[in-house]
Amino acid sequence: MLPANLPDLRAVQELTKTERSFFLNIQSSESSRVLYSYPGTFNSATGQYSFGFELLPTFDSVGTHVITFFYKTSSGFSIPLKLFDSETNYLFDVGQTFSYNIDTKLSVVEDTFTKTDKLEYGNNVAFTFKVVDEVSKKNVWNGLGDATGYLLLRHDVGNKGGFTSIKYSVPQVEKNGKPSHFAVDWSVNPNAFNGLATLSLVAQSSNGDLITLTKAGKPWSVDVTIGGSIDVTKKSHSAELGLSNLVSFFVEFELACNQKILKGADLFASIKFPKTEETLQIPVGVGSQGQYQVSWVLKNKRAPGGEYKIDIFRQVDTKRNATVEPFVRISHTHSPPEGQPFPIRTEVLVFLIFLGSFIWASYKKTEISALKKV
Repeated sequence: MLPANLPDLRAVQELTKTERSFFLNIQSSESSRVLYSYPGTFNSATGQYSFGFELLPTFDSVGTHVITFFYKTSSGFSIPLKLFDSETNYLFDVGQTFSYNIDTKLSVVEDTFTKTDKLEYGNNVAFTFKVVDEVSKKNVWNGLGDATGYLLLRHDVGNKGGFTSIKYSVPQVEKNGKPSHFAVDWSVNPNAFNGLATLSLVAQSSNGDLITLTKAGKPWSVDVTIGGSIDVTKKSHSAELGLSNLVSFFVEFELACNQKILKGADLFASIKFPKTEETLQIPVGVGSQGQYQVSWVLKNKRAPGGEYKIDIFRQVDTKRNATVEPFVRISHTHSPPEGQPFPIRTEVLVFLIFLGSFIWASYKKTEISALKKV
């Protein structure tokens, strides 16, 4: 690359042969963040800069990438550079860049998966594997950001309505500071749809595209049936909050299958009030022990006594269908105290009664003393 100016957009003025800071950037697209940046090497004889870089054996190296150039000032500012074709005297527009595409096949090797036909909620799926580039025969590892391996649970594969309910990021294990293998350790959680499904291994490139991992020339996949009965254990309470004229509600529940506590469900709640058509939709929180929690606060006037129906939905269901049935149905019965709460604390009321009695007694004593004097 030979740096130059084009002040009148016609005549090219080469810069003096002084070393400056020029860099080559690799990005997944013109508007995306920079993946890697390489400084140029200055040739004092020609005034040109040369750039070289190695294609790393990582998932973010696969797919289409663009190359851009920029100049870094002495104060640290980065100035994007336009491309100019000196042979045709053509100045490229902003956004026009070089690009290259890495198209390869990634294969799964040394996997320890034990085939199974049925998985119930709470079952653990654990195995290890490595990924190899079929062209270079090198092991391929995680890249930057989300460029990593994933275990997918897919449904209706091959159909128009196909859907993925689970996308589990597979951890990369290191030994002695170097990548060693990938290790799946996933428990079937309530986000997984029950019924026929397919486990698949994929990798994600830097631009978000999913790359199918293969084994023996075919996509790595295992057909399974997700099942199991989910049991719900619930406890709840509601109470008025002193002088605030507010009522707090708290509902906590656990999900279990075959006595295994089910964690990791992404849920929200729809609450229907008694005696009215009013509803409230709120996210479901998660406690320190994996229990799920729903809590809300209402003013007294909006908190009638009776049964509050709480429908629990999975977030994943709303992404698949426009209308969904509740995943879990629970309820809470609120029993407000009779009458309206007195707007003064009990201890304050006792003090006022005592003070009034003292004043009244003092007054009567003064009145009796006055009569004696008469």
